[in-house]
Amino acid sequence: MNTTYYHGGVGGLLPGDQLVPPGDSEVSQANFGNALVRRDRVYLTTNLDAAVLFAWGYPYGAGDVYECELLGPVEPDPDYRGEDGGSVQCARALIVRVAVMGVQGLGSRSSS
Repeated sequence: MNTTYYHGGVGGLLPGDQLVPPGDSEVSQANFGNALVRRDRVYLTTNLDAAVLFAWGYPYGAGDVYECELLGPVEPDPDYRGEDGGSVQCARALIVRVAVMGVQGLGSRSSS
């Protein structure tokens, strides 16, 4: 049985695009003050709701959630407390499909 991994973040990417670490791109990373977050890794989860939450937290507009194929060495996410592989980090990920588009959250709010 294959495991499905999701990534929530910047919107507007397409199947076939690669997710690269924030340190290799112009995209900011939501670390929520967590010292364990690395700028040289892409974070993915098996939980669609968790990925939607991260898309909601994207600070520069609406976010999207992507179903991805992991590329490169895969390591457990040290911030994840479960032992079921529910959250991982890797060097890159390939977008297979857009699972949820246009998550309106922190970045889509206007300041008035």
